[in-house]
Amino acid sequence: MNDSDEDIDPLMGPIADLMAEHNLSSKTTTTTNIQKSIEILDQKINILDYLSFLNIHLLFKDIFNYILDIQWYNYMKKIFPKNEQEIFLNHSQIYSSLKKLIFFFIIYTIITLSFPYIFHIILIIVILS
Repeated sequence: MNDSDEDIDPLMGPIADLMAEHNLSSKTTTTTNIQKSIEILDQKINILDYLSFLNIHLLFKDIFNYILDIQWYNYMKKIFPKNEQEIFLNHSQIYSSLKKLIFFFIIYTIITLSFPYIFHIILIIVILS
């Protein structure tokens, strides 16, 4: 070892810069670090809330898709009966099932189109308040 090695101050020069980059010689208090970690945690919670909303939105969408599929299947089953006698018997039921199918489709479009916008408006209000 050289005698000059003993004179090197670790708080000066490139070693100090490297330590500062990795917050090893930081002069900040632990309270500021705790506040930063709380802010990061709040941001992660907001992201999780948003993701849970998307899951709920997709769940609603899947439920209405399922209902529409069932209605569509029943409608198609009534439109294409097996013989001519069933055609005359199911004529009035076809009309009512078509009305029901259109009704579910309208509800589906209203919910899937308006639900995200309502959530975004609520999210913006919560962020701004």
